[in-house]
Amino acid sequence: MYERTRTLFPVWFMSKELSPIKLLNTLDIAFFYESEESIQLQKTVTPEQSQILPYPPGSNSVIPFQQSKHYFFKIGNIYKNIPVREIPYFFSNDKVTYARYEDRNFPTNLSIKTLEQELVPLFQRIHKSYLVNIHAIETLHINNKQVQIKGENLPIGNYYYKEFIEQLDIIK
Repeated sequence: MYERTRTLFPVWFMSKELSPIKLLNTLDIAFFYESEESIQLQKTVTPEQSQILPYPPGSNSVIPFQQSKHYFFKIGNIYKNIPVREIPYFFSNDKVTYARYEDRNFPTNLSIKTLEQELVPLFQRIHKSYLVNIHAIETLHINNKQVQIKGENLPIGNYYYKEFIEQLDIIK
């Protein structure tokens, strides 16, 4: 659905599961996109320099996007800075949510649901326990309802299957 509507150059895209956080993020981005600060940013920053997605597709305009966001994960007495765009997926196990990064699991204090609300559309929910970076998906196994990321097969839950498939650009 997102991929089909983005050719209309919307300011943002919201899925059916409306939440106060998604609504506030959408309004914030809409107002920022039209602000003088954004117009100046668009004139001075290229997507290559900022690692921010071009928007609309094919234009030189840029908007701030979750891909520029960073999370700090505690490792012993230090905090490691990890760009969100480099995290292949988040998963939950025994009421703890982890970020999978470079063959290591980093515990977070955020729930999968909170992360999903913050990171859509870069990340999509595929299972009650998995939130995946759509750019990290290597293979989609329709028959087995699985995605492969970094050589790991992750299940796609029945509840999330239809909406997840609609978010992907599948060429038949």
